[in-house]
Amino acid sequence: MNTKTKTLLWLFDKCPPIFSVPGNHGFTGPYPPTGEQVLLQYHGYHKQLQQASHLQSSALDAARLVTKDLQDWWVNTGITLKSWQAIEQMILTDIEEYKLRKSKRNRTTDTETKKREEFLANTRQTFWIVQPEFEKRLAAKQQLEKQDQTDKEDWLYLEGVRGVTRTATLGPRDQKLAKRQKRKFLDQQAAQERKAKDCLRSATAAHSADAVEESHDPESEDSTEIPMHTVSVSLPKVSKKMESVPMEACFIADKYAISNRAVTELAAAFRKDGGKNLEEYNLSVNTTGRRRQSARLEKAADITKWQLGDITSKMYALHWDGKLIKSLMHVGKDMERVAVILTGTDGQEVLLSIVGMEGRSTAENEAAKIIQVLNDHPLDTSRIGALVFDTTAVNSGVWSGVVVRLETEFGRSLLQLACRHHIHELIGGASCSIVYGPTTGPNEQLFKRLVNNWSELNHNNYTLVEVTAPQRELTGYIHNTITFLQTWIENSTKETLRHDYLELAELTLLFLGGTVPAGRRSITIKAPGAFHHARWISKTLYTFKVALFRCQLGDVYAPEELEDITSLAVFLAIFYTKAWLTCTSAADAPSNDLALMKNLLKAEASISKDPMKWPAKFLSFVVPARQKLQNHLWYLSERLVSLALFSDRTSSDKQTMRKAMLRYHDATDSPQTRKQEMPASHQLGSKALKDFIGHDSWSMFELLGIDSSFVKLPVAQWTTSDNYRHGKKVVANLPVVNDAAERALGLATDLNTNKAPKSEEQLQALYRVVKGVREKLHGLATSTEVVTKKSLASISYSWD
Repeated sequence: MNTKTKTLLWLFDKCPPIFSVPGNHGFTGPYPPTGEQVLLQYHGYHKQLQQASHLQSSALDAARLVTKDLQDWWVNTGITLKSWQAIEQMILTDIEEYKLRKSKRNRTTDTETKKREEFLANTRQTFWIVQPEFEKRLAAKQQLEKQDQTDKEDWLYLEGVRGVTRTATLGPRDQKLAKRQKRKFLDQQAAQERKAKDCLRSATAAHSADAVEESHDPESEDSTEIPMHTVSVSLPKVSKKMESVPMEACFIADKYAISNRAVTELAAAFRKDGGKNLEEYNLSVNTTGRRRQSARLEKAADITKWQLGDITSKMYALHWDGKLIKSLMHVGKDMERVAVILTGTDGQEVLLSIVGMEGRSTAENEAAKIIQVLNDHPLDTSRIGALVFDTTAVNSGVWSGVVVRLETEFGRSLLQLACRHHIHELIGGASCSIVYGPTTGPNEQLFKRLVNNWSELNHNNYTLVEVTAPQRELTGYIHNTITFLQTWIENSTKETLRHDYLELAELTLLFLGGTVPAGRRSITIKAPGAFHHARWISKTLYTFKVALFRCQLGDVYAPEELEDITSLAVFLAIFYTKAWLTCTSAADAPSNDLALMKNLLKAEASISKDPMKWPAKFLSFVVPARQKLQNHLWYLSERLVSLALFSDRTSSDKQTMRKAMLRYHDATDSPQTRKQEMPASHQLGSKALKDFIGHDSWSMFELLGIDSSFVKLPVAQWTTSDNYRHGKKVVANLPVVNDAAERALGLATDLNTNKAPKSEEQLQALYRVVKGVREKLHGLATSTEVVTKKSLASISYSWD
């Protein structure tokens, strides 16, 4: 390859100009510079800065040189231009867009080809830096026919140089004006240089005189009094006022949604209390607002850059979820915001955006927004190996859901990790709807009765589950559930335990007649919390509380209502609680789902054979739960069932699974499945995990970046294999719940106040900064109390 080919700029097939001498070199030609010329000029300066050892190479330096060149060319026209900061930002934006298109130059999708062509077409037009207000004034004058000769010439000139086809050039009068402006500029520059030299000369003379005067010793015999003429120079005093609001205070104000006025008043109070003179500080509501905006943008960029660089895993998991939130721009209207999150198998989590949706929230629009967010960040999308989502029709539609559209955009099939919290919420909700009916509003009115009468109950007088003689079969289920819950509570820690999960475990244990492990606090029944449908497991918690106090609620609920709720509580206790508390484990997901399905099928068969052995209406709870689970056997698909190889609970199944894996690995008569498919739902009661293994089971290793060579070793040797240990660590951190996106939407809801910025750019920065501050405080917490002296003293608001 020759030198010329090496230096050609991609997409334009042209070489950037070569500048051997540092400094500005300007644009030449009769027409204003195009976007292509600006990009070439930028790369020429950037290369010059890299080669010059005495200059610091940066994109900003090169952009400023190009900005100066643009201003020098356009100043000849006498037309009002944008500020140099705005021009500089335009250049940097085009450079980032060029880098993005270049990073995807090997893609051949229609979407990327269209974006590349649009970018190239835009660069062939004039790089437009004319001030918009100036154009509006000219247009208004033209409509009112109040243009003078200069206005007409300016209007015709701008129309003649706009776009790709340019015909207008500078007229004689503009050329004379340009010469006068250039002479005026040079005269002003020379005057400034002379003034600076005079100030420097005067200051030096004054400093020398003071030095001589200090060295004179009047007591010395040889000393002779020499008259000194002291030059008094009055240099311009530049007093830079200090920032009144520290950057850290800006972040805390964002975290608690404090207004600019309140922050300004607090800053003034703290400064005065510290004995400071407020005249030395920039102190006003507008200054505080600008300070918060600049701090927000600066730190948001640092946080995202640091978090993306901190993901060391080979694979990303892409999360998203949507929620209707009140619009900040349009009063009285709602806007759907979609949280887009990246997580790594090293546990790192990155908030990319909580982007607003314009128009209807369709699968097409949602997928397009997610792709746009990914394109706005310097991401290697080839590292995305898994998609984590709620199992709504918009997401999981077979032909045109968001999942299918994203896989089409990426050009490959991925791991489809349907949120297991959402799946189990559907399972529990199907059974609860038999008692509580379909959802008709945001709150469950049946639970409101319990809330209204809670203060009248004796909270120490509760009733446990009652098992009649014919229902002896329930005893085994109850005993197994109590044993599991005692172990789960004993092994739980602050880091792995959520308060509502602990409440679920304790209420279930109490209802079944169990006791907490030794050393743990006794169970206290908490007052009812929120009972809206959006809250996880709210129906389950309320069901247990009504069942426990059923003997005191005879005047609140009808007898048949209490009987149905008590039967539902038994069903949830022996089938649902364990499934919910263990659903976050990726390695255990296949075996947990299969075990739950077998238990439901077994109970269904037993009830059909002898209904008297089970509580009333029990079959009406079991059947809808089994049907929902049967529709969501994602983790028993060929691609995901191999996660069970890394489970500590499936040691007896690993040998048979290994044999099945090797059999399909050696077979060559069937191609690898192109997409993740659901397993067959018939005869599930007699199947083992090995029966779900297939050709596609090997895809999981490739998508997660796990070396699968350990599978060929005997199972007894797996724990000594580095590849197996690495795979076990990856799967342990694999997110199979969409809590990351749920937390992001909760953050957006918390910050959706009248104090929130109206600018979308500022709003996205606010989300990232507040999330970062929350994570730092929670990471330093040593107890359930987050804000402690130790955490406040240790926290650092630098992300680097």
